[in-house]
Amino acid sequence: MATVLPGSPPAFDKGNETGTVRAICNYLRSLHDNVDFQLGQVRKSLETQQNATTSLTEKNAGLETELSALRQEIETLKDDYTKLAALVSALGQKN
Repeated sequence: MATVLPGSPPAFDKGNETGTVRAICNYLRSLHDNVDFQLGQVRKSLETQQNATTSLTEKNAGLETELSALRQEIETLKDDYTKLAALVSALGQKN
């Protein structure tokens, strides 16, 4: 985020101290406005990043829940397969 500063500070003019002080005050006000703007941009960016992080955290929690359910389902299928294999083996031995 490149920003152009509002020129150089005004030079001191011994013959016009009041004008020099005003020029310096205007220059400082301009710098202050520039910093305020940049701070606002940083805050917006931070808020966007925080929202994205929150969204990703929520999605991650949902995926972890789904993964846990899937693991349970796989474990149940494994048990069912083991029981079925035992039944097939027992039927094979009877014949």
